[in-house]
Amino acid sequence: MKYGGMASQMGVTIFLFVFLGRKLDNYFELSPPYLTATLAIVGVFLAMFLVIRQLMADQKQ
Repeated sequence: MKYGGMASQMGVTIFLFVFLGRKLDNYFELSPPYLTATLAIVGVFLAMFLVIRQLMADQKQ
């Protein structure tokens, strides 16, 4: 059950970065969604980093 929370954390992290990217693209009136794509990739890497860090901390216990 502990790992289900990690999946939710990943989904929320990626969602927030994509949401922020869309808002910024609309604010700056960018036609191709450069910021959405960039922040989505950043969100995926950040989510993976957080999960790996949490798994390594659980492994040490």
